[in-house]
Amino acid sequence: MNKIKQRIYSAWRLGGNVSSRCKLLLFQLLVPLQRRILKREYLPTSLVVRIDKKIQMDCVIFDLTDVAALRDIVIEKEYLYGENTSPSTIVDLGSNTGISVCYFNALFPNVHIEAFEPNPEVYPMLVRNCGQLKNVHLNKTAISSNNHEIDFFIHPHSTKSSSFTKRSPQSILVKVPGCTLDDILPHEPIDLLKFDIEGAEFFVFNNCNMERVQIFIGEIHEDIAHKSINEILQLFSRTHKVISKVTGKGRYMIYGTKK
Repeated sequence: MNKIKQRIYSAWRLGGNVSSRCKLLLFQLLVPLQRRILKREYLPTSLVVRIDKKIQMDCVIFDLTDVAALRDIVIEKEYLYGENTSPSTIVDLGSNTGISVCYFNALFPNVHIEAFEPNPEVYPMLVRNCGQLKNVHLNKTAISSNNHEIDFFIHPHSTKSSSFTKRSPQSILVKVPGCTLDDILPHEPIDLLKFDIEGAEFFVFNNCNMERVQIFIGEIHEDIAHKSINEILQLFSRTHKVISKVTGKGRYMIYGTKK
């Protein structure tokens, strides 16, 4: 019963019009059936999403993880930090299907956004969602500690669960291009950095210049990062005032403001 109530509330709160509310409710019912019966992972569905009373965004959702992302970002406001912030540049690492990019673009339509998603299975979904957005540049690149190609593992049952860590014996290894944070807009400050990079946080941020990042918002996967949350917080505390909150077992949101 609680799951049904959550689905109804999500459809009512997130849908920007009657059509989107109906589609979102139906989507949440059909996707599990589709996966179970047809063995199909995605059901692309276009929505108008209501961020608040004045702001809406258009996006395409593909599976229930996108609905969860919308709940976290729009309802729980996990990416809203520093409400008085007026960024000029946003860098989004681990953009996935583009829900976060659509959200930032709706809030800050005139801001330059650099979005990065290395997963070759997911990148076309990012293009579908964000390829037409003004001031948004998409990069099919992984953030790394160097500029070389790096190993990336495609999960056999959920391509969105793919990562730099081999989570399943059946995971498929592919090579993806890499770049460092220092390579991104190297002569400009980064006003807002968002990252969700599936456990690669310490590997990526340990040796880069975080001094030019004014504010960051990140999702930490302690279970696949091979570092404790305290070690990761200590890393970011060298340059930023950092706070964190628990969002699940071994999962955290962390927020930083430059000292």
